[in-house]
Amino acid sequence: MKKLSILTLLISSTALAYADSAYTNFQQFDNQVGFGMNSQNGNFNNSQSNGNPNQFSITSLNLEVEKLFDLGLWMDINAGVAQTYTETNMPNNVFASPLGSYPYLQTLNGKFGFNFPITSNFAIVPYISLGKNANLTSYTSLAGTPGPGGQGINVTNDFFYSLGGGIRLEAPINKYVAIYLDQMLVANLDQTNYNIANTPIISASNNQWTTTLGVKVNPWEKLQIGANLFYTNYSGYSQSSINVLNSVMGVGVPSTAFGFQVSAGFTFQ
Repeated sequence: MKKLSILTLLISSTALAYADSAYTNFQQFDNQVGFGMNSQNGNFNNSQSNGNPNQFSITSLNLEVEKLFDLGLWMDINAGVAQTYTETNMPNNVFASPLGSYPYLQTLNGKFGFNFPITSNFAIVPYISLGKNANLTSYTSLAGTPGPGGQGINVTNDFFYSLGGGIRLEAPINKYVAIYLDQMLVANLDQTNYNIANTPIISASNNQWTTTLGVKVNPWEKLQIGANLFYTNYSGYSQSSINVLNSVMGVGVPSTAFGFQVSAGFTFQ
């Protein structure tokens, strides 16, 4: 019994020592809360009158909570709300609301994975991604409307379930700076199912590829400053839905986007 107790203690001590040595360099950057501003510009699949792609510009505020646990489990929760939005060719539907064609005006996404440290300064983090993101556009805001003019607007189901995954590469350079590269693929599943007279049900479900290159800086204790660049490609739309949106509603769907985010926050244990 005494030998068993000693063995158990040694195993526990070894596991704790490994956790401390394997993840410490990553935890000083990944255990953080950040408040950020996100700005992006992108293209829709429809065109302006001059033949150039219809484009959008959006800025959002976001809150991020990230945690790397002692045993390597990692999570990153991010919520965002749009603050400004412009579009070069607003929808021409006479019943259109003040909203445009870009749907992701409110976002809530989580990444859940495991940190595999290759060295003390490089790790691979595979993860799954789960989210619920707004589908608020000039046409979805009218879903459920009993008649023309926008009376009785119901936006209860105007959102996407976003399901997917990705891989993140992390590299703490020293105790002050870490860089990361994140590649994510998710399926945005449209829950609106809006239709207008004599048309099939409209679905904006799509596949989203997002590549992010970022840096985290800890200039002094408990303070973290972050920045990243990202590129997103949207594909896999229903062609019949796109035809109705483009020709009947004058609404485009996002095809590409490029942007950046800056943030400031604090680290924790």
